[in-house]
Amino acid sequence: MPNAAVATGGLDFILNPGEMAQELGKISRHPFWSYYQTPAAELLPEGDKDLEQILLLLQKVTGVNFTLYKRSTLRRRIMRRMVLHKLENLESYLKFLKEKPDEVEALYQDVLIK
Repeated sequence: MPNAAVATGGLDFILNPGEMAQELGKISRHPFWSYYQTPAAELLPEGDKDLEQILLLLQKVTGVNFTLYKRSTLRRRIMRRMVLHKLENLESYLKFLKEKPDEVEALYQDVLIK
C-alpha cells in the first residue's frame, strides 16, 4: 500500500516513522497552526495586496478567476500550502509561487478540492 500511495504523486511528504514524528512536530509549531484558534480572516486579512497578487497569479496560470470564490476556503488552502513549505507570511509564499511554477498548480489543485 505505501508504494501505491507514493505512485499517485499525491503525497506531501515521504518519510520514515522517525522523520514523520519530527515533521509533525515542526508543523505543530508553525504559526498558522493557531488557525484553529484564530479566524482565518485575521491571519490572511481581506484586501491584503499579497493575497490579491496570489489570486491574480492563479488566474494568469490556470485561467480561473478565484476572486469570487469563498474567501475562507481560499485562506485555508493557502495556509495549508504555506505550512507545507514552512513559509510564515503571504509575501514569502507569493515569492515562492513566482519561483516555483509547480506550486501554482499545486495550490490550484488544493483550492479545487472541496
